[in-house]
Amino acid sequence: MQRIIVTLIVALLVALTAQPVATQGNGPAQLVKAGWLCLPFPSLGGVYCMAPGAFISSETVTARAFDTLDPNTSDAPYIGTALFMRADLYNSQSCPQMGMDPYIPLDFTGDGVTDYYGCWHR
Repeated sequence: MQRIIVTLIVALLVALTAQPVATQGNGPAQLVKAGWLCLPFPSLGGVYCMAPGAFISSETVTARAFDTLDPNTSDAPYIGTALFMRADLYNSQSCPQMGMDPYIPLDFTGDGVTDYYGCWHR
């Protein structure tokens, strides 16, 4: 009986600590092929990938980050996530993961207007 319990505990620990394949250094190219939007953000230090349809009236978007500035690479380490908050909802909140600094303004459309603010979770 103890052997079964130990086996179940080990299996549970393995399941809880397992990472999805896309987060094990494969890079953003696989996500792009699956329909994700992956954009380089030099100010955030990498490529950030958002799930399909993530920006359709979304208040916030969680993105996966890779240590590269090339969204077409298939070999880049996964480095964490970022939370993007729509600009009209941002009210000078601090980002705890960035030492309580303000979120970083981001212009996704390239028109010079901040669309979202980013909080980097590495």
